[in-house]
Amino acid sequence: MSSDIGEAAKWLEAAAEGGRVEAMTLVSSLYEYGRGVPSDTAKAHRWARISLRVLAADANDDRAAMQATLAGLASRLAPDQRASAEREAADWKPRTR
Repeated sequence: MSSDIGEAAKWLEAAAEGGRVEAMTLVSSLYEYGRGVPSDTAKAHRWARISLRVLAADANDDRAAMQATLAGLASRLAPDQRASAEREAADWKPRTR
């Protein structure tokens, strides 16, 4: 794991926590493929779900692609992992400074 990618992942996750939908989508992908962060399908699913919720609120055309990503991630999770990721995503709120 490159330290540059790891540093970028930290900044992207901070931006995602701040409500940036573009960062949410990228962070989901980072966790899915283990780029700059340990591979974690549940965290990837959580960020994909949050991103989809924000995209729905923005009526963005990227929803179909994110729904496909979310379905693929969900299929790789155990039911309890999926339920936990869904709860975390439902409870998520952007951090404010």
